[in-house]
Amino acid sequence: MSKYIFFLFFFFYIGYQFIFKLVIPLFRASSAMQQRVNQMNEARKQYESQGHQQPRSDSHNASSQPQPEKAREREGEYIDFEEIP
Repeated sequence: MSKYIFFLFFFFYIGYQFIFKLVIPLFRASSAMQQRVNQMNEARKQYESQGHQQPRSDSHNASSQPQPEKAREREGEYIDFEEIP
């Protein structure tokens, strides 16, 4: 009989330790991380809504035409690759 009580107590102790040392801290950390991510997203949206958007690259700008002279210069450039031992 005392053997069963010991095992019952042991399993309750292991369960208690598992819940309060692993499950609850993980839950708190994940919820805190989620709140920080939400705060960062809100701050980013506010920053973008104030008109502080990053300048777009030329590839998105339809009015700029690629210059053929520069393309020809790039075709002729070749840098020889030599492996260094």
